[in-house]
This record gives sequence, C-alpha cells and structure tokens, in this order.
Amino acid sequence: MTGAQYGSSKPSFETTEQSAHLLSFASMTIHGIGSYDKTTNLSGKFKRSLSFPAPVHTKYLYDATIPEIIWSPLPPPTSGHLELQLENKFGEGTSGVSYAASVKSSTALDMPKRICVKWAKGEHCRTLARDAWFYEQLHRSGNCEGVITPRCYGFFTMKFEDLLKGIVGFGDDSDTEPDEDADERVLFKPWENLNSDEESLLPDDASDGYTLCEKNFCDDADLKADSMWAWWSQRKGSKKLIAVLLLEELGSGYPSGTVDKASLDDIREIATDLGHTGIQHYDLRSVNVLRSLGAQNGDKDDLDGDNPFKHSSLANEQNHRKREGYCERHQKVHVWRLIDFDRATKTIFQESHPEEQKACLEQGKLVGNEYFMGTLKPWIFPYLY
Repeated sequence: MTGAQYGSSKPSFETTEQSAHLLSFASMTIHGIGSYDKTTNLSGKFKRSLSFPAPVHTKYLYDATIPEIIWSPLPPPTSGHLELQLENKFGEGTSGVSYAASVKSSTALDMPKRICVKWAKGEHCRTLARDAWFYEQLHRSGNCEGVITPRCYGFFTMKFEDLLKGIVGFGDDSDTEPDEDADERVLFKPWENLNSDEESLLPDDASDGYTLCEKNFCDDADLKADSMWAWWSQRKGSKKLIAVLLLEELGSGYPSGTVDKASLDDIREIATDLGHTGIQHYDLRSVNVLRSLGAQNGDKDDLDGDNPFKHSSLANEQNHRKREGYCERHQKVHVWRLIDFDRATKTIFQESHPEEQKACLEQGKLVGNEYFMGTLKPWIFPYLY
C-alpha cells in the first residue's frame, strides 16, 4: 500500500489492510483468453511469480553495495484469489499488449470493477518480470504507487501447455495425452495479430559482445544472476510461459505534439517524485504517460475538440480524487501517471557522488522535448550521465 509521509499535516490516504494491493493475490483466473479448435473457450489459471531484480546502476562500482533486503523481489503471497473476464485490447508496446479485464470475484475488498492486464509477448516474459520488480520498488518507496504510477496487483505466470488442462480429457486426472499438434490448435487471444515480437535487451544485458553490467551495473548480491529470469529464453529452449502484470486501469495518453503547460508541469513533478526513489525511467515519452482514470472521468468530454485539455485543470482534479492518490511532496493529486519501466534503472544515492542523485532528480527536464513528444526517433537506453 502507498503512503510514505513527508512531515506533512495532510491526512493519510492509505487504504485499509483488507483493501486490494500488491500482495493481495497468490493466484488468479482469467476467462475468455482464447479457444481450442475454435469451439472450446479457454481460461488461464495463474500463480504469483517472482519478479526480476535489476542490478544497481552506478558509475562508481567500488562504492556500490546492494541493500539486499529492499532490493530482493517481494515473496509471493500464500493466499488470495482473483477472477477476471478478459475484455477489449487497448494498447500494444514493444514487449507487451494490454487488455481491459472485468473483475468477477476477489478475496480482497475495494477491488475496482475493471483493471488492466498487461500480457508479455512470447519472448518478453523476463522483460515483464523486470517491469514488475520496479512496481515492487515503487510499492516499497511510498508516495509512488497510485500517486505517480498505477497501482499494481501482482505479476503472474502459467505454462502455456496448461491451457489444455481445462479441456475435458486433458485434465490432471486424465490418462489422455494431447495430440502432438494440440498447441497449434490453441487460439490465444493476447498473441493474435501482434505488430512485432522481437527480442528486446534490458539495460543491464550484454549487447554485441560488450557487457554493460561490467561498466555501469553492480550485482554483488547476485540477485539478478540467481534469478530464474537471468537466462530465460523460449528461443533457447526455456519452457513456454504466459506472463501477465495486473495494473490499475488508466485513461488516455498525453497527446503527442501537444503543448499544455499545466499538464507538462504536472508530468515533470511526477518525474521528480520518481527520481527521489533512485529510479530513472529512461523512456520518458508521451506514450508512457497516461491520465489517471479519475481525472479522465471527471472531464465529461475528455480529449475532444481542438484543445484536448479544455475541460480539465489540475485544480479541478483535487475535487475529483480527494480520497486517494494524494502526493505528499507536492501537496496535490497528480493528473498523470508514468508506466512501462522495462528500460528503467535504479541507483543508490551516495553523498560522495551527488551527480547520480542529481541525474535522477533532473530527469523531469526531458519532459516536453522532442523525444518526449515523439518527434525524435527513440534511442536505446539514453543515459543521462
């Protein structure tokens, strides 16, 4: 749950212990994810999985030591179940595709009626596992989850072959073996008509024979090296998995090329909030900035007409979402949220090297530039120092 306090007299906006949060669910079922032989509807039964820790990002490796307790993946919860019905697709990125899903049942209270299910493309399960690790770090930091980023309800996986276990004759208690071509007869909805499924390297992966980790990353606790995701690759024989990340549903993205001072200032503030955690996003583009659903629903004709912000104001947003999402640092409710942390890095602030902290806190200066607006071709891992 969110809510690190910064000495403010403002009230806490934390949810109750029974409310849905990152550690609420040990398992999950999603209905409507595909079909077998175009006749039998398929459901997926997922279990909570460990995320993929990032090494410490620093130029000063001799001073770096990973604080293992807070850097380790959160242990999976042992109880709690969520049941979802897959709905419409609303977005696709390099490593994943996002669908809306309605909540059919939940063992946790205050679960929203709809959430976002981010599905990893076939070769990107480890990428999504890294994304999940950053959401765990944001959960631990306070003043982030549900404040500058969407709430996260966990990272889950299942074996692709287990999709057939829900079909009569292919269950756990059956002696019947699926046909050799059974997998090919599975129509898996989230993997249909994808724009691409190319392998994508993480910032700390080896590239072209040069190991970035040896120069700018420290894994002295072997948290990355000992993770199952370190060398996982379906193309190299790893078990075929389906991986999903459950997130709070958000609204529309910041319109590329649009200059709205109040909104850009708000986005710069949330980038600064992110920097205080030691995290640099490294992909600050308008496509990775979405409106909070409360802000969008508060604007009856959101994003219509010549001015996409004509119905919104940061002041009005305070009235829409007083109950939650209050930022202690900026004494307000932010309109925007940052998403997609698979290119992000995290450092440890050291008094002897203030330039690394400075780089984190000043990443908001990138907001509004050509890269952010989408007029400059994206580069890979644009380090600030």
